[in-house]
Amino acid sequence: MNVPQFVMGIGSLVAGVTTLHGAIRGGRRSSLRGLGDRPVVVSAVGSPKAIIRNVANIDERLAGVMEMINKSIRDPQTRMISSQIVSTRCSSPNELSGNGGWCVKEKDYNGEVKAVFNWMRANVRYVRDIHTIDTFATAARTIQARAGDCDDYTITMGALLMSLGYPVRTKTIRTTDSDDWNHIYLQVGLPPGKPTKWMTLDASVPRPAGWEAPKSMIAQSRVDYPEDQKWKKR
Repeated sequence: MNVPQFVMGIGSLVAGVTTLHGAIRGGRRSSLRGLGDRPVVVSAVGSPKAIIRNVANIDERLAGVMEMINKSIRDPQTRMISSQIVSTRCSSPNELSGNGGWCVKEKDYNGEVKAVFNWMRANVRYVRDIHTIDTFATAARTIQARAGDCDDYTITMGALLMSLGYPVRTKTIRTTDSDDWNHIYLQVGLPPGKPTKWMTLDASVPRPAGWEAPKSMIAQSRVDYPEDQKWKKR
């Protein structure tokens, strides 16, 4: 995708889901009720602001994604939202037994990751980027807008999971029908303390956590880590 510039601070790297051979597209309804009787409320101060920069290569485009992830994990709202997502109750708490009634048990790492992924699928609608411009948003802005594309999902889920103590990385791919890098998604390390596997989380398509585009569709791929110093030096 040869886009001459991107906008940082309002809203995405690639509109890539539509290029995956059309085979993995699907619609979904959006509702910001995912936490039962405790919906997430994001209060953004002031109007969204944007910085427009010209980009020349994939590293410069990825720098925008990494900047938004690292900015989002420093936002106290990110920790508040992620904690609320995994702290939904399925039964009444029992103070005598110490049973919190949590839907996801404490230290159920797979359960927490899937809770964040399913919340994103249910509450953030897939929308394409601004025409001719790649846009990037913080997690708070994406949740406030209730919409985004694959890089917005990557940024938001990445920040939410990192705020819960999970290591994450991005995977950027070029599909066989494209001449340019055209899709990005998140991978999370499990267990979080010392990962032995990386679970793919691509919320921009109607597939469950763990699903990834088949190797036959991928011509080129790369993985990057938000905490890598090379992104912080830009």
